[in-house]
Amino acid sequence: MSGASVLVVSGIWPPDVGGPASHGPAIGRFLAGRHHEVRAVVSGEHPEPAGFPVQVLRRDRPLPERMARGFTGLVGATRWPQVVYSTGMYHRTAIACTLTRTPLVIKLTSDPAYDRARNRGWFSGTLEAFQASPGDRRVDALKAVRDRALRRADSVLIPSRYLAAMAREWSLDASRVHVVPNPADLPAPSASREALRERFSMTGPTAVYIGRFALAKSVLTLVEAAAAVPGLAVVLIGDGPEREALQARIETLGLAGRVRLHPSVDRAGVADWFHAADLSVLPSQWENFPHGVVESLSVGTPVVASDVGGVSEILEEDAYGRLVTAGAADDLARAMGGLIEETGTLAAMRAAAAVAGARYRPDAVFGQIEAAVERAASTRLSRT
Repeated sequence: MSGASVLVVSGIWPPDVGGPASHGPAIGRFLAGRHHEVRAVVSGEHPEPAGFPVQVLRRDRPLPERMARGFTGLVGATRWPQVVYSTGMYHRTAIACTLTRTPLVIKLTSDPAYDRARNRGWFSGTLEAFQASPGDRRVDALKAVRDRALRRADSVLIPSRYLAAMAREWSLDASRVHVVPNPADLPAPSASREALRERFSMTGPTAVYIGRFALAKSVLTLVEAAAAVPGLAVVLIGDGPEREALQARIETLGLAGRVRLHPSVDRAGVADWFHAADLSVLPSQWENFPHGVVESLSVGTPVVASDVGGVSEILEEDAYGRLVTAGAADDLARAMGGLIEETGTLAAMRAAAAVAGARYRPDAVFGQIEAAVERAASTRLSRT
């Protein structure tokens, strides 16, 4: 079909940190480059430019006003496109698309009911336990809201087989659920690895974590593990509510000389830091299909990550990564320490990582998203 008009809806947007924040601008630019007309509606305060129009739903307003204005803004925005591609604000977007009869494609990176229940202190168990738990009325209400929003979508794109299997149990039409991996959407590193290591003052084995400093990411586990690997420097890059706790623990353990916090970096910075490091580490308690793992592989850097969610679908082979038990600092320390001591193994893993990362090239992944968007857009055209 000829170019479609596409509205991207996202709950986070750069300068917010993390793969989900960067996905909206990246897919928008890809679609615009493929001759689709693209606009975005995002939740934020001062979103970075993306090369196409971006409407902001302000976060810094009282909750009732924010919700009312946000919904009104979404209804108005969804009157324009032939299709909406939503990476967040699912419930409000689904209602808006119902009112305006606009086709909807949802990219689902987690269980939104689980995320909200955890954030509100209504549930403290694992994602798997959440699916089986009858919950209380509040939790059941969150699940009902999730299901209504997803059932409204023409397609639900999910990065991992792990989460897709769960989603098919939420009374969704299985034919609308598609597994599409997260892309490694990074620019090429700006310099050679040696030059980058010199720029970043890396003089010995170095591991990096890039992402949110949040409880679910369990970055404190990485700090604890670093204490048991004296030959390893660790750089924690990002921001979030756990920053002060991380700084305090680093100081308490006497690690200030080799574990440091670094501010968030842009996409070029992510590529450079990953490429320069010997290892990247993802110590999360829960993940679906993390951007950071495929991005690290794409620039040739092996990964040590918690064996949770869909992570094992990426690190299926020991050739370019290691899986460890979530929350187990001793297991994480053994994996990191073993790799930096085996320099030959680490060099071979770098080569294997680059080959594995090529599977997640943006053109291939974004092409699958474009196909879903075009299919949905054609349903609106057929009704007009």
